[in-house]
Amino acid sequence: LSATRSKMSFPVESGHVALQHGRTYYETYTLAKDASDAGEYLHVMCIHGITLSSFVYKRLVLALLTLLNADGNRGVKITIFDLFGRGKSEAAPGDNTLDLFVTQVHELSEALGIKRMHVIGLSMGGAIAGVFTSRFPEQVTKLILVSPAAAPLQIPLLGRIVTLPYIGPSLYWMFGQRMMLARLQRERLKENFMYPERIPEIVEESIQSAMEQIQSHPGFVQAFHSTLTHFPLQTGVLEHLALIPHHIPVLVVWGEGDEVTPFAASELVTNTIRGAREDKASVRLMGVPDAGHIAFLEAADTVTQEIYTFLF
Repeated sequence: LSATRSKMSFPVESGHVALQHGRTYYETYTLAKDASDAGEYLHVMCIHGITLSSFVYKRLVLALLTLLNADGNRGVKITIFDLFGRGKSEAAPGDNTLDLFVTQVHELSEALGIKRMHVIGLSMGGAIAGVFTSRFPEQVTKLILVSPAAAPLQIPLLGRIVTLPYIGPSLYWMFGQRMMLARLQRERLKENFMYPERIPEIVEESIQSAMEQIQSHPGFVQAFHSTLTHFPLQTGVLEHLALIPHHIPVLVVWGEGDEVTPFAASELVTNTIRGAREDKASVRLMGVPDAGHIAFLEAADTVTQEIYTFLF
């Protein structure tokens, strides 16, 4: 099923949009409406994490559109984009804060003429998606969080050292790119996958995408360091998730073998969003037994079907 999906293609609009803090690269994949359909398009916006660019979503997007097409559905647009300093988007001149990225999502949706949309967020993108939803609930119809970096995370020792005042930026400026490439070549993104040997093609694609970004994007290394320093990874964003309006359905997808944002936090995150909702079932947790951090790649068929059923 996954192999079949990956062979299909759909019209894609791509380009850069000039936003307040820099040019943002996006791709919008379209399943066109029937000529007789006068209704509006259903929009989906996907937000990636701290390291991998919007490239991480391409297989999921094509899989969802293929399922929609097979079921005879039309009139859907799915947009992926690169956060500042990642992929093909410019690096923002200031600090890489939570507010910066939430504003980027808001401005991009306005620039693309998207008034209402489903939102999917992975890892740090999950934190951004959740906070965006709490601040702009009128724009969000449904929300999916995939292994969100929403609860406080334990940052490794090296990460804490390079974010120290004064010495940290200097160390990263001199050795950051070298350290990131060495770790990528040594670890091969194994922290993102529970069974990387089962999906060698996906792992290799992800490694090549990450390596190209580290080597070729002039602002990536500094943007990554700025995000480590200024994004609330160590404190989390639970207080924002508690403010998500009760009428917005939420699906939380979490690989039970996740080593980046541990599955142990899944109940805390889910219950924080549920809060005092009368309809507790409107916030649902899907634990994925045989998957790590990026469940929609590692358990593609199962997770794609769940996302499809929830959104459409």
